Amino acid sequence: MPSLRCVYNNQPTARIPESYLDPGMQQQQHDSLVLSSHAHMVPHEQSIFGQQPFDEVQEMDLFNMDVAPMTDVSLGFVDMDFFGMSDSHSKSASIDSTNSLLQGLSRSPSWTTSSLPSTMASSITNSLHNMPLTQTKSSGRSSAAQTREKEYSGAEGHESHWNEPFSQCEKLRFLVDNLSGDDLHLSSEQEALRPLFQTYKRLLREVQKNHESRLVSEDSVLTRGGASGMLPARRTCDSLVDAYIKTFESVLRIIHVPSFLRDYEHFWENSASSISSTDETFACKLLLVAALGSITLTPTESQQDQATSWRDQSTNGISYVKDWLARKSMKGMRGDLSMAQIACLLALTRHTHHQDSAPMGVAWLSEGHGLTHMAVQMGLHREPRVRSPNMSAKEAEIRRRLWATMLELSLQVSVDQRLPAPIAPESYDCEVPSSIADDDLVLGFESQSVNQSSVLMLLAQTQRLRLRILQLVNAPGSSKTYQECHTLACELNAVCSAGEAKLDSQLSDFQSSLLTSFTKPFVLALHDAFADEANTKPEYYYSRRMRMEISAQLLSSKANQGSYSALLTNGSGQFSAMQRRATISLCLDLIRDFEEDSFPNLDSASREQLRDILYFAAIIHETMALHQLLAQQVTTRNLPVLAVGAAFLIFIFRKLFTSSQKSDAKGWKPIPRYWQWDPIWGLDLVASQIHALRSNQFLAWLAKLHASMPHTKTFSINMFGVKWIYTYDPEVLKAVYATHFKEFGVTPIGNLRRGLTPFADKGAITTDGEDWKHSRFLIQPFFDRQVYTSTDRVARHTDQFIKLLPENGETVDLQPLLQRWFLDIATEFIFGESTEALVYPERAKIANTMLDVLDGGRLRAQLNRLMFLRDWTPWLKSVEEIHAFVTPPIQETIKEKHEREKKIKEGATDLEPERTDLLWTMVQNLEDVKELRSQICLILVANIDTTSVFISNCVWWLARYPDVWDKIRQEVHELGDIPMNFSVLRNMKYLNCVMNETHRMIPNNVSQLRGAFEDVVIPVGGGPDGKSPTLIRKGDLVLINKTVMYRDPEAWGEDSNEFKPERFDGYRGSWGFLPFGGGPRRCPAQMMVQTEAAYILAHLAKIFKRIEPRDPEPYVPVMRIGPSNKTGVKVALYR
Repeated sequence: MPSLRCVYNNQPTARIPESYLDPGMQQQQHDSLVLSSHAHMVPHEQSIFGQQPFDEVQEMDLFNMDVAPMTDVSLGFVDMDFFGMSDSHSKSASIDSTNSLLQGLSRSPSWTTSSLPSTMASSITNSLHNMPLTQTKSSGRSSAAQTREKEYSGAEGHESHWNEPFSQCEKLRFLVDNLSGDDLHLSSEQEALRPLFQTYKRLLREVQKNHESRLVSEDSVLTRGGASGMLPARRTCDSLVDAYIKTFESVLRIIHVPSFLRDYEHFWENSASSISSTDETFACKLLLVAALGSITLTPTESQQDQATSWRDQSTNGISYVKDWLARKSMKGMRGDLSMAQIACLLALTRHTHHQDSAPMGVAWLSEGHGLTHMAVQMGLHREPRVRSPNMSAKEAEIRRRLWATMLELSLQVSVDQRLPAPIAPESYDCEVPSSIADDDLVLGFESQSVNQSSVLMLLAQTQRLRLRILQLVNAPGSSKTYQECHTLACELNAVCSAGEAKLDSQLSDFQSSLLTSFTKPFVLALHDAFADEANTKPEYYYSRRMRMEISAQLLSSKANQGSYSALLTNGSGQFSAMQRRATISLCLDLIRDFEEDSFPNLDSASREQLRDILYFAAIIHETMALHQLLAQQVTTRNLPVLAVGAAFLIFIFRKLFTSSQKSDAKGWKPIPRYWQWDPIWGLDLVASQIHALRSNQFLAWLAKLHASMPHTKTFSINMFGVKWIYTYDPEVLKAVYATHFKEFGVTPIGNLRRGLTPFADKGAITTDGEDWKHSRFLIQPFFDRQVYTSTDRVARHTDQFIKLLPENGETVDLQPLLQRWFLDIATEFIFGESTEALVYPERAKIANTMLDVLDGGRLRAQLNRLMFLRDWTPWLKSVEEIHAFVTPPIQETIKEKHEREKKIKEGATDLEPERTDLLWTMVQNLEDVKELRSQICLILVANIDTTSVFISNCVWWLARYPDVWDKIRQEVHELGDIPMNFSVLRNMKYLNCVMNETHRMIPNNVSQLRGAFEDVVIPVGGGPDGKSPTLIRKGDLVLINKTVMYRDPEAWGEDSNEFKPERFDGYRGSWGFLPFGGGPRRCPAQMMVQTEAAYILAHLAKIFKRIEPRDPEPYVPVMRIGPSNKTGVKVALYR
C-alpha cells in the first residue's frame, strides 16, 4: 500500500498511507512529507508507539498500528500535530479528565459499584458551590484542561461545532484543570477533594494491570477458527442480528438483508466444517453486525447476561476484523463490495465501541473519513448504469446504497471533527438510492410505501446540500456571512421537514432519533459561529436560539426510548457524547440568560438556586458516564434522566417567570401589549368580551380594541393566563395560514375542544395532523367538482322557497325562510334525505337547537377554567336532542351498507342505485357510530346556518341599495333563457362582486383562531409599529380579526365602511381578503356556498323587480356561526 514517510526533526517516524491524505497533498515526485517546525510529539513514555523513544521508532504502517496501554494517569493519545492538524500541544500528559478515564475504568473487571465513593457527587457539587463564580485562571493551563476542551470540541486538535463550554464556566474549569498530575494545587476549601482524585489515579493503575491480560492475541484467535471462533452462540447471535437489522440497517443500508440472511443460515449449517476464505469474509461481516446489534439490543431477562457478556468481549472481535481488513487491503482486495460493506460496518462499530487499539476520535477518523477515498477508488461515486450499462439492477442499487452510506459516514466525521468536505458536491454523479424493497431488487420495482431504504433516501437527498455546508464552514480560509449560513440552514431544515412529514408516522423512534442526530449538527455548524456573538450582536440571537433548540431536540423523549436509548447507554463515541455535549451546551446557554438578566421577575435567591441547578446538570453529565459504565444497573439509567430533567427544569421556570425579556438583544421585536387592569389572568377583558357578546356589540368591541392601538395592527392581550395575539395584518395571516402552517393549529386551543364536549370531540375543525387529514378525507365530497358545481340539488328547494314568498309589497322576514331552505339542502346533502322544513316548519326546530348548542359551546370555551360557575343543564339537553337527530341516520346507513355488501356477495342483480350523500361516503371508511356522530355534528355546526345567514346579509344590503339590485337584474336578464348552471353563475361578474362585498362588510367568519405548536418567528407583528419580526411562543394563540381587516382604510380606501361592490371589479385577490380562509385548512365548502348563494340570488333577481327594506333599524350583529341581524331581514318584494 503506497504511503508517505513522516519526518520529525530530520528523524524518520512512521509512514502515513496516501489514502488518508487529501489528493492535493499526495506528491508524486516526493516520497516523504516533512512536518512543520512547530510539530510536537508526545514524550516517549507516552508515545503512541508504546514504550519506545522516538529515535528507536522504525517505519510503521498506521493502518495496522496499535496503541500502547495507558501509563500512570496518562492515556496514549495520538498528538494531532503528527497529522499536521494542530498548532501546539502541551508537553505534559494528555488526559481526558473524565471521558477517557471513565472509558478506561469501564473495562476493569475488578471495578464495581462499591468502588465508587458515595460522597463523590455531593462533595464536588458542594465544593463548586463554594467557589467564586469567576475563578482566577492559572498562568499556565494544564494539558488536562486543554485535552478536556478538545474532547468537547471533537477529536483531538479539531474544534467541534458544539460551543466550547469550559471557557464559559470557570467552576467546571477549575475541577477539570486539577484532575491530572501528581501536584494538585488545591485551595484549603477544596482540599477535601484530594482523596477523590487520588482514588481516581489508583483505580486507573488497576485498570492498566488488567489491560493486557484481557487482550486476545491474533494467534489465539486463529487457533479458535478466526472470526467464527469469536462469535456468540447461535441463539444470542440471532437476537443480535435481528437487533442490527431493525436499527442501524433501517437507516444505513450496508447489507442486502435477504442475501445476508441466506448466507447466515448457510454459515451456521457449515460451522462445524472447515472455514473457507468466503466463510471467513462472512464471519467478519457477521461479527461486526453482531457487535452493532449488541449495542442497540434491548434484551429480555433471559438474554440479558449473554448479550451483556458478549458485548464486553466484542471489542476484541472488532480489533481482529480491523487487522483482517488491513491485510486484505494490502493484498489489493479493496474493490470487493464485501470489503466495502465490512469497511462501513467497521467504521460504525469503531464509532459505537471504545477501542483499546486506537485513541478515541482517531479511530473514527481513520475508518470513517477514509471511506470516501475507498469508495472513489472503487468507482462507487459514479452512477452504476452509466459506468456499466449492463450491470444488474440489484448490483446497481447496492452500489448506490453503499455510496450513500459511505458518504454519510464521512459526512458525520467531517461535521463532528470539523474537517473539510470529503468530496465536492459536483465530483460524483451517483444517484440517490431508489425506493426498492430488498425482495424486489432483482426486478427493480420501486415501492410507493415507506421501506428500509426510505430514511437513507432522505439522507442522500440532503448530502449535496450538507457538503456545501461543510465547504462553507470547514474549508480552510473560507469566509462565510450570516445570511449565507442562515439561508443554507433554512434550506436544510425545509428539505428535512418535507421528507420527515412523509415518513414521520411510519418512522420508528430509533430511525427518527438517528435521523435527527445525523442532520441537526449541520444546522448547528452553520449557527454556532454566530451564536456566541449574540450577546453583543442582537441580529445573531436567532443562531443562539437555534443552538438551544437543536440541543433540546437531541435530548428529546424519543432519544430516551427503546433501541436508541440502549445505544446511548451501551455505546460510546459520537452518539453518547452528543447528548452530553447537548446538555452542557444547553445549560451554559441558559446560564448566559441569567447573566443577561433575562429572568427579571426572579428574586436573587431563586436566580442563584436555578443557576446551581444548571451547574449541577453540567457536572452530573461529567460523572454520568462513570456511574453508567460501572454500576450497569437500572439505577444508573436514572442519571441521564436526572441530568436532562435538571436542564429542562429551567425551561419551565423560563415559561412561568419571563414576562419582559430584552427583545433588543434577540434579533426581533416584542409584540405591543394592550394595557389591562388584570395583567395576570386578564379577567377584565374576559368580562368585557362576554358583555359585548351578550349585548350584541362584539364587532364594535373588536374594532374598539384595535382603535385603542392606532400605531400597530398587532398586539397581545392576556386572558386566563394565556397570551392572545390580536391582529388584522394580512402578512400575519399569511404566516399563520401558509408559510408557517405546520407551526399553527387548533389543538393548542384546548378550551375549544373542552367547550364542545360532549357535543362533539373529533372533526375537521377540532383536530390537527393525522386526525385532521382523516377528517378531511371523510368529507371529500365537498371537494368533488361534480358535487359543488351541481345546481340540480338546489333547484327543487329554491322553487319551493319562492312559492312561499308573498307578492306585491307584503312584509316578509326572509331570514327564517332562508334558514329552512338551507336546512333542507344541507340535510339532503349530508344524510341523503331532506328534512323538508320548508313544507313542515316545525322541523326547523333542530336548526335553532343547533344554534343553542353552538352558542353554549362558544361560551363554555370562553369561560374555560371558570366553566363550573354556570349550570349547563339546558345546554346538555340541547346536545342530547342533536345526538338523537343525528344518531339514527348513522345507524341505518351502516345497516344499509352491510345489507348491500351481503347482496353483492350473494350475486344479486336487482340492487338500487348507490347513494351519493356525504354520510354514505363516510360510512365506507368509518363505522364507529360515536366518531361518525362527532364528525357529522361538527359538519352541521359549520353548515347549518352559514349559507342562509350569508344570503340574508346579501339581501339586507340589496334592499338598501336599489341601484345595485337593478344592476344584478340587468346581468341576469342578459342571459335570456340560459340555464343557471355553475359556469353561468361563475361568470356573472357583478353578482360575484356583490357577494364579495357582503363578505367584506359582514364576514361570516368574523375571526379565526390558531395556536402555536412550537416557538416560531414570523416576519411581522413586532415592534411599536408591528412591522418587525417577532417571536410567537409555543401555546400562544393568534386571533385574525377579519371584520377589522376588511374595513382597514389602508387596504380598502377611505370609503371602506361603505357598501360598494364595484371595488371588486378586477380584484385579483390578496391575503387581505380570504372569506373562506387560506392555506391547507381553507373551508372545503367554499365553492358550494358560492354556488348556492349565487343561484338563489339570481333567481330572486329574475323574478322580483324591486326589494324594499321594511326595518328602519341599523344592522345589529348577533353572533351565531357568523353575525346575523338581530331583527332579521324584513323586506317587501315586488314582481
